[in-house]
Parts: sequence; C-alpha cells; structure tokens
Amino acid sequence: MKVMILSALPRDTGCWLRAAYLADSLKKHCDVVYVVPFPKGLPFMLDVFLSLFAYFFYVLASDADVFIGVKPFPNITIPLLFAKYVKRKFIVVDVDDLDHGYFSEFPSKVILFFQRIGPRFFDIITYHNDLLRDFIVNVLCVNEEKLYKLDQGVDLRSFFYKNQAFDKNSLFYMAHLNLAADLSPILKAVKLVQDKIHAPFIIAGGGPKKEFFERLAKEIGVNAIFIGSLSKEAIVAEMAKADICLAYYELKKVNLFRASMKVREYLAMRKKVVCNDYGEFVRFKKYTYQCSSSVAEYADRILQVLRQSDGREEAGERFIKANYDWNQIGESFFRKLRLSYNRLPPAL
Repeated sequence: MKVMILSALPRDTGCWLRAAYLADSLKKHCDVVYVVPFPKGLPFMLDVFLSLFAYFFYVLASDADVFIGVKPFPNITIPLLFAKYVKRKFIVVDVDDLDHGYFSEFPSKVILFFQRIGPRFFDIITYHNDLLRDFIVNVLCVNEEKLYKLDQGVDLRSFFYKNQAFDKNSLFYMAHLNLAADLSPILKAVKLVQDKIHAPFIIAGGGPKKEFFERLAKEIGVNAIFIGSLSKEAIVAEMAKADICLAYYELKKVNLFRASMKVREYLAMRKKVVCNDYGEFVRFKKYTYQCSSSVAEYADRILQVLRQSDGREEAGERFIKANYDWNQIGESFFRKLRLSYNRLPPAL
C-alpha cells in the first residue's frame, strides 16, 4: 500500500507537525510520501490558495493507493475529491481543530462552508478530541461509521526525560505564534512572577503573531527571550533546561476542541507543567499543576511550583508513554486503514 499525506498548512504549524508525525509512524508499515509545499505561511493565507494548485498536481501525478489530508481546507478537499471520484482512490481526512472558531462571523462562515464540502464524501474521517467527533457528525454531516479517533501523539524518540541540570526558576513556552497561541495571559502572569523573583522566560516558535507578542512583552515589561523557530533537537535542548513549562487556554469555545501537543511533549520529558484547568488540560489534572484561568492565580501557581513541587510529572511521563506514543498510534491506525481499504474499495 502506498500512502500520500498532504498538510493544509505550511511548516512550523501544528497541522504540519501532526501530519509529519503521522507520516513518520506509518513509514514503518507502508510506503509513505509526505508533501508540504510551503516552508512558511504567506500573507492573507495565500499559501492555502497556491497550494491548492500544487496539491492538485501532486494528486494527479501520484500513484498512491491512499491519500490522507490533514485539515479539511479547500487546498485539501478539492484535490482529494478529484482523487476519490476521478482516480477512484481511498481518501482519509483529519479534522484537527474547530478552525472557523478562531475568526469573526463572516470569515468564520466562509471557512465552515468550505469545511462542509468534502468530509462526508470521504472514506475515513479522523479526529483527536471527542467534542470534534460531535462536530463532525452533527455539523459536517459525516456518517459515524466513517469516524476514527487518531490521538494526538508524542515522538518519544525525541521527547524523553533527560537527566540533566535545569536552570533554576527558568520558564519555557513553545507554540506556533498565530491566532491559536494564547500567549498574552501567560506574558501578563510571568510579569507578576518576575516582579517577585528572577525568572528568565524562553519562548520558542515562529509564526505571524511573533512580532505582535514581542511588542506586547516589551509593553508589559516582561523579560522574555523569543528564540524563534528551531529544529526539533534545539527545541528539546531548550525545554530540557527549563524549570517549569507553561501552557494556557483562554476561555474560548474553540479551545474546548483542541488536543495539546505541547503538554504531551512537556510531560514526556518529565517537566513540571503549569496550566489552567480548561478544555483538554483537565484530562492531565493528576500530572500537571493547575489553577483557575485568572492571571493572578496563574502567576501564584507558577511561584508555588517554583518553591515546591510534588513530583507528579514522573507519573505524567509514564502516562504519556503508555497512551500517546506515535509509534503505537500509527500502528493501530495502519491496521484500521488496511482493513478499511480492503473492505471498502473507493466508490465509483
């Protein structure tokens, strides 16, 4: 079986990372071609428009048996509808976010319109959050029999506990700095922390809002070092040096539908994680140091954990290894894919 995987968004996004990890896990079981046409996003999401034509060419020229698209944007759904009904290929689409929820009313309706076009016609629709399942069935009108939960995993070959000294009181955060990055409340909380103690703050990741957050940090007066987009190895090295790793979801509906890659990766490295008790973070309550979404309480929680922690991150590391290893996730998905491909040939 030959599989081609397409990412709707460019490199350094969560969409791209999920597609890359899925591709890597499937390579152990079948021939995989992974395509992402742009190294970074373009203004006004022109990368999505231009990649529509690039992906159409890739699909037209490919001899793959199965096509997997991550995120049902037009640059994914239109070429894959062609692959399904003209080339008679087996199609999988991954719904990894409530994408229209990040935008105001008119853009939100446009995005939702395009997301409704394709998924119901494809063979398997994957998701990673149970609320997304309800959205896919009730809003995207996909038959429940087509659904498969593809968990958000961790590359345990890269993210694992490194028994090394860390920089005392140092804080770390990583994200693709776009509309989904809830960094503003973290910056405000870290300012409160730094008003009381010396606590260096490292922020890893690039993205369209990086300059905005750099300006905000200066306005607030936070001692924050933005190190930009780095290789996975460099990110891991920076994370390993941190005393505490930070995560935060603002109280927005869209955040209820997310699955945090960063929290899984933090815990895989046995890091102390401070986050608020919202959305999927609640699932990791036993393994992270949580508080309400108040900025002041978040700052106080960081200070408390810097002073004293109880080692719950060790149990968190074991939990991640047992449940979110991309190798295991990919193997289970391949079995599902092979069985479905053999039983359900592409529709005429």
